Amino acid sequence: MKAILSLFVVALLSLSAKAASVNIAPEARAADACPDPSTGIPLLRARYLLSVVGTRYYTTNTTLMNQLVNSALWQPEGTAGIVFKSASVSTVPLYAFLHAGTTSAPRDWYYTASASDKAIWDKNKNYAYQGISGHMFSNAACGGVPFYTFWDPVHQVHFFTADKKERKRATSAKGGYIDNGIAGYILPL
Repeated sequence: MKAILSLFVVALLSLSAKAASVNIAPEARAADACPDPSTGIPLLRARYLLSVVGTRYYTTNTTLMNQLVNSALWQPEGTAGIVFKSASVSTVPLYAFLHAGTTSAPRDWYYTASASDKAIWDKNKNYAYQGISGHMFSNAACGGVPFYTFWDPVHQVHFFTADKKERKRATSAKGGYIDNGIAGYILPL
């Protein structure tokens, strides 16, 4: 009987040790589940100067950004945040769509990290899929901050920012944008 009781106690202690390690393991796994922030790259932003409506373009391609800025048609607006060039642990693609512009609607880009949102925009005949602009997070678990989506119904353009002050300005009476939620999560500067 003592032998059975001893085996039971040993098994119980073994299970307790395993349970304790499970409580610690999620924290360790969370750190392993996030890419190293130092491998991130800037998500650059520029504003189109030939339009008063606020058309903006976001890219991780510094060569392309330099070409745009050197054309004198685009004004650099700095870095929106940090994303990743290629897929890594816990990241999702940042899909880009372009409305080339018409006489009734300006050039506009739309960005999303949502696969279901992408599926909807794939069917929008006014916007052409442009590919993946980078990789970001689908939630804040890895230290990301919301990358907000806004729509200006008067000028028919989208605006994206992770900056709280820009968000407040965009949705003010003078800003004219409607908050459309979160496109994804980027690392702050």
